[in-house]
Amino acid sequence: MKHMRHLTAGVVGACALGATTVAPAQENPWEFRLRATETEFAQRSDSIPLWNVPDDSLHVDDRWSVDMDARYFFSRHWSGEFTLGYPQSQTLRVEHSTLTGGAAVGSFRMFPTTLSVSYDINPDGMVRPYVGAGMNLTRFSHVDMAVPGAGPLELQKGSIGPALRAGLDVRVAPRWVANMEFKWASVRSEVDLCCARVSEVHLDPFVIGVGLGYRFGNAIDTKGVR
Repeated sequence: MKHMRHLTAGVVGACALGATTVAPAQENPWEFRLRATETEFAQRSDSIPLWNVPDDSLHVDDRWSVDMDARYFFSRHWSGEFTLGYPQSQTLRVEHSTLTGGAAVGSFRMFPTTLSVSYDINPDGMVRPYVGAGMNLTRFSHVDMAVPGAGPLELQKGSIGPALRAGLDVRVAPRWVANMEFKWASVRSEVDLCCARVSEVHLDPFVIGVGLGYRFGNAIDTKGVR
């Protein structure tokens, strides 16, 4: 997380410099944003008594990635977002067990998407905080996992659950914003062996993202920002 903290500090500094109000203007309702993200997983899972694997022993590595969203403003305060994450290849490890000695049992790919609604707290300002909630759909594919001597493991094809977000846009040019966002989603999947459930993993990712956004339409008077 230390690299993301440096990026976060930069955006917070921009907020301090830009904490003024701009004159309202008619804008196009579409905004697109691209972010670098760091994802931390909850690392929670059910025990597997058959193999003497205790609770919370199935681990997925934290990962850097990118995501993008399309944001449509219904009004000055309310907007809807569709967020698309880059498909991530993940490695599953069994910790705290003599079954694998902490080694990887295989890999899978996850493809997260989120549809949400957000409320802008200060829609006419250079610093525009927002909060939002919605639903996350994560698809699992390319599952290649197995336990030596037991057989291949499978995951459910997808997970649907609630998602929360909070962030801010900071005006850096008439149509450009610096963006920082925090997201959480409920993501879980059964782990099956020969079509029988042996555990359930709770990934529940917490995501920190920093990037840029572009708002289409008329330029805004940003009092000297060009």
